[in-house]
Amino acid sequence: MHHMRKRRTRQHIIADLSVNFVERLILRQGHVAERIAFDYGYDLTLRTFTDSGEVEPGFVLLQLKASDSPTFVDDGKSLSLTLDTSDIEVWLQEPMPVIVVLFNAEKEEAYWIDVQSAVRSTLDTSTVTVRISTEKRLSEQTIETFRRFKQAAIELA
Repeated sequence: MHHMRKRRTRQHIIADLSVNFVERLILRQGHVAERIAFDYGYDLTLRTFTDSGEVEPGFVLLQLKASDSPTFVDDGKSLSLTLDTSDIEVWLQEPMPVIVVLFNAEKEEAYWIDVQSAVRSTLDTSTVTVRISTEKRLSEQTIETFRRFKQAAIELA
């Protein structure tokens, strides 16, 4: 009798690679990435520190999407990504910044979108397709951009 064992799919592998890719950028900047065990629409929490190593208030929430063949549109200037409205509704209520990262596993690069700014319209469909400019490539410098978003959110609170 052949028992069905859980299989580790390509999607599982590239999902883990996406987390690893983002974590490394965060760690190189001297900050901390906490993995979220239960997926409530978020995969990582970015916690930031001052140059002298003191923890800063607030955090940035990250949702990671991984693909071997992301959809390029606009003559390759953008990436198209479909998001669930149920996730977006949670993200729009979040006072801290929410970033969606699209990891291109084949090229080992990632792109990001600040969802709260990108999606402002009323959500009357089950999914929303967003465009991410290929200029928004995730790098160590981007982590500092996210840190500034967080500082701005705290000042507004």
